[in-house]
Amino acid sequence: MSSTRHAKDPAIFHPSRFASSSAFEAGLNAALVARRCSVLQDPEDRALLWWLHLLSHQSGGLNAVAEKLATDYRDQIGTEQMVKIGKRAGQT
Repeated sequence: MSSTRHAKDPAIFHPSRFASSSAFEAGLNAALVARRCSVLQDPEDRALLWWLHLLSHQSGGLNAVAEKLATDYRDQIGTEQMVKIGKRAGQT
């Protein structure tokens, strides 16, 4: 039997459906970030993780960060040989 739940009447308010709305998408969980940081030795690595945690709660979240990095550093993305000869992904 499927464990997927379906609402019988979409007009009836269901708290679980409300709470799973995309409006409630949150960034990284601070407790998990702190746990990961507790095992890192380098303070700069810990600072980077906390910075990413902050960005994950900004508009667009980590997807926006990834898109910006991919756009700004397009020429540095690829294998070492691809970067060396200036070849981009999908280019022959």
